[in-house]
Amino acid sequence: MVWENRTTFWAELRQKIRYNEAEGGLGMIRKKFEPGFKARVALEAVKGEKTLSQLSSEYGVHATRISKWKQELVKGASGIFGKKGGSQNNMQEEVMEKLYKSIGELKVENDWLKKKLQLLVNTVLQTSRVFTKQGTSGW
Repeated sequence: MVWENRTTFWAELRQKIRYNEAEGGLGMIRKKFEPGFKARVALEAVKGEKTLSQLSSEYGVHATRISKWKQELVKGASGIFGKKGGSQNNMQEEVMEKLYKSIGELKVENDWLKKKLQLLVNTVLQTSRVFTKQGTSGW
């Protein structure tokens, strides 16, 4: 009889969980926070002006999660002042390299077009002189 009570308990619990999920309840869904929000909350925790419980009630985040964000911020802060500066600086350097490369290519192309235009203008002027000379000589 004890075994039957256990199985019915677990069956009822599974049914409640399914109902909660079907109704769109929070059930076992985990909230996801944006990096900017995490940074703001962690910075306030590092400042120490408010307690974790105050921050928790203010932002609607559990105090344990805030303390984890604070630890991540403190650990990652040294990477900001490092020589490389992190992956974001590397991405910016790559973008800058590509931009400088394209600027160089455009400059070379622009110079080439200027030379070709000058040659074309000179050719047109020479041919127009030839035709005007021929026109004055009685042609």
